Amino acid sequence: MKKWLALFLVVVMGFALFACSDKKATETPSASPSASGSSTPASPAGDDYFSRDPYTISYVYGNSAPINIGFIQALEEFGRRMNFTVKATGADFDPARVLEIIQTDIDLGVDGFLINVMSETYPRQHEMLMEAGIPYINVMGPYFDDQGRNMAPAVAFDGYKSGVDLTNWWLANYTTYFGDVELSSIGYMVVTFTVALEFTQRSDGALDTFRSLHPELESNLFYVDLTNFSMDIAFDSVAATMSGNANITNWVIFGVAEDFAVGANRAVETLNRVDSCMVLTTGNDVSFEEWGNNATPQLVALVPVWKTSMMGTSAEGIIALIEGTETVDTLWSSRRAPTDFATLFYVDTEVVTRDTYRDFIARINTEFGIT
Repeated sequence: MKKWLALFLVVVMGFALFACSDKKATETPSASPSASGSSTPASPAGDDYFSRDPYTISYVYGNSAPINIGFIQALEEFGRRMNFTVKATGADFDPARVLEIIQTDIDLGVDGFLINVMSETYPRQHEMLMEAGIPYINVMGPYFDDQGRNMAPAVAFDGYKSGVDLTNWWLANYTTYFGDVELSSIGYMVVTFTVALEFTQRSDGALDTFRSLHPELESNLFYVDLTNFSMDIAFDSVAATMSGNANITNWVIFGVAEDFAVGANRAVETLNRVDSCMVLTTGNDVSFEEWGNNATPQLVALVPVWKTSMMGTSAEGIIALIEGTETVDTLWSSRRAPTDFATLFYVDTEVVTRDTYRDFIARINTEFGIT
């Protein structure tokens, strides 16, 4: 428990701002061209970044959750390589504060914006930046209009596909961890927070996949919709679900956000169920640190929301827009869904384990020129 209480202080309890747009949660992003192809775009300005004065890029984000800390660190690294400085400002989940930061940075004359905030501000921030003539890219949360069309360039994570991939992975590998256990004795618990579209897409991908493959095991599905974005609430909900279903001998628990997996891991350890549980998530530095410390053996696989691919793609895109080598219409246009006004660029995703995550990090970093 002390370990997880310490980790709680590191992982800021807050919405990681996988922004909740107004696009219907039942739509699967993998269906559009935006969701396919290589995650590494061509460098928009070649290697000649230092033949000009440095640009200033404003990164506006929701809160200081670990995902944003990692994103800022990665963006600063790309700034050193691509000759731009980063002005990073958190908004503490306050929509009015988001618009205030944007207006301040417009007045300061920044060259471009990367914005990772709540969806309430999308229409107004879009108007402000179009009026100012300053390019921007949404990070994690695309801006969809009321007809489901993406309105501004965005770099995002394909949540639905992550749910599909993790479900297929554990169905193919559970005997490695559980031994000769019947699938009918395994409960599949999906822990989500439906206020956020991104989380709903992840849980939908998991549930749809399991149901399509094993419709006869509907009673083995356990859908846990948290009342708030909280590791403590995740802990309580997972522990209660496990304790209330004694007929389930083994559990696979998919925490669709890393914070939920932290709560699930605490519950598994508190209930002395480490050997009979597998925990899955969409993770980042927190989970990688756990694996590096040989901790939480029940955390067996995740799909990374990896800072290098997210920020590398975003940095290359915003520099291209600032330089004028690309426009909103041409940027990543081969990946655009036919009805969208701008491209939603889904970075490639894959399942990694504690045995493969270091190779994954090294490969992605190499693709983006980080050694």
